[in-house]
Amino acid sequence: MATPIAAGIAALILSQSPGLSVAELEKKLLAATYFDPSFMNTTEYGKGVLRADLALGLPGPDSLITLVLSGPSNRITKTTLELSGKTEVFSFESLEPGDYNLDIIANGKSAQLTKTIPFQLTENQSKTLEITLP
Repeated sequence: MATPIAAGIAALILSQSPGLSVAELEKKLLAATYFDPSFMNTTEYGKGVLRADLALGLPGPDSLITLVLSGPSNRITKTTLELSGKTEVFSFESLEPGDYNLDIIANGKSAQLTKTIPFQLTENQSKTLEITLP
């Protein structure tokens, strides 16, 4: 079952770098595996799970997400989360009323995903935002 997936990911890599040798392609494929010893073992998973996102340089497991909140008075607050596939909860406290932008930046090895979420707060209001990267 894994063969067509691996072949598809190899084709995507070759579409970005058509001049790769077989050895270079194999090295890229092996570098794009994800192995979590907390629930994976080498008998069943070998080198790990082949991930297209990692093969193409996109953010994946263990990538960092930077959240930058800018708002009234040009106040900027920044935090970093680990992209682990789990739901991460974070909060920015003591925000004054006004218009805000939450910039989300997830960096991969050779690509970046970004998103901006504008929102407004009124006096004594709290807001919950659900973030989904493109």
